[in-house]
Amino acid sequence: EVTIDVDHASPGTDLLRLVEDRANQIVWEDREVLTHVVSRDDALRFPLRKPPDVEGPVRVVEVEGYDWSACGGTHVRRSGQVGMISILGIERYKGGTRVAFVTGARALRRLRGAGDLLRRVCLEFTAGEADLPSAVERLKESHGRLDRRLKPLLRESLEREAARLLADAPRGPHGPVVALHAPDRPADEAGLLAGLIAEQGGTALLVCGDETPRAHFSAPTGTMSMGALLGEICKRHGGRGGGRPESAQGTIPKDAVPQALREARDAAMAG
Repeated sequence: EVTIDVDHASPGTDLLRLVEDRANQIVWEDREVLTHVVSRDDALRFPLRKPPDVEGPVRVVEVEGYDWSACGGTHVRRSGQVGMISILGIERYKGGTRVAFVTGARALRRLRGAGDLLRRVCLEFTAGEADLPSAVERLKESHGRLDRRLKPLLRESLEREAARLLADAPRGPHGPVVALHAPDRPADEAGLLAGLIAEQGGTALLVCGDETPRAHFSAPTGTMSMGALLGEICKRHGGRGGGRPESAQGTIPKDAVPQALREARDAAMAG
């Protein structure tokens, strides 16, 4: 993969396709690639994309009749040797745009890989290429309907779990304190559970995930500052986190989770 930075702030899909088509047209015309070693003054007589910032002789590389640039690198002898050019994508960079692309055999491998992936997806959906967008849209609609049906059930289940955890939790100055590490629990579910514990009058110190543990701290309004507590815990153990007094999120290194939870629980129990 190669990148080039351009001044254009936000090239759209149509412009990128136009650029890609034009670049490939120059490749397929098999133009000669020429080199001119000239003085700096003579180099400035060429329509260079960027004036050279060097002293002494300048090497100007010309794609016959189309492009001129000062460059000391290795180049093909004719544009046709590039084979083809395929743009991979773009990203904002220093007020402009960074364009990523591949050429030649790499571009061919990318197209083959994309074709293989497309065929696998077609098999999974039992649909032809032209029917894939509608098949994906149907799947999204089905998922949305299922999600809307499951969310109330999940909340009801977590409300009951929150009540059970609070019933067994030790009490601090501000009410029950639930400190729990649940490696297999999804982050969004842990966040919801923490909020429900706080709604029922408890302080929740939950950590979910195994390889990249995420902390979800919640407390009733007007008790402890969860943002300050989690920020201090994360800073102490090399993590990152913070938030509002009632709710905070962050990450904690895997090896530090047991100690971090103990410290958070001790702080909550002390008030």
